Amino acid sequence: GCASTGSVGPVRELGGGKAAAPARLTQRCAGPSDIPPGALSAGATERLWAADRSALDDCGRRHAALADYYARRDARLAGSK
Repeated sequence: GCASTGSVGPVRELGGGKAAAPARLTQRCAGPSDIPPGALSAGATERLWAADRSALDDCGRRHAALADYYARRDARLAGSK
């Protein structure tokens, strides 16, 4: 049979969704704005650009928060703070 050598710490069971990241952090990032056919005014171009920049900023913040969530979770599981 398999015997423990004692070199591996106790196994902690993760129940109740404790291992899962919050859903808001795992949502897909928004894609770029759809550019309508034809010529665009400077104002329309600026609005599309601003919407894309805002979506990119939101995506970056969520990605960073997700990476931080997993790093903190893994540190807790390893027994450090």
